[in-house]
Amino acid sequence: MKIGILTFNWAINYGAVLQMFALYSYLKNNNNEVYILNYIPYELAKGYRSKILEKPLNIKSITKKAYKN
Repeated sequence: MKIGILTFNWAINYGAVLQMFALYSYLKNNNNEVYILNYIPYELAKGYRSKILEKPLNIKSITKKAYKN
């Protein structure tokens, strides 16, 4: 049987990934064809994005931030 798991496992903690892996392993052991569909809605994903890499880095900005701290 073909089974698709629709999940949002791109979270800050590992609980979502572990839950998805446990369900995947259980279904796979019962001779099923299992696919994982990682659902990432924009509104939820923008809260998980790293603020550090949003702007391009250059030596001048890094030096300024290091000097301030």
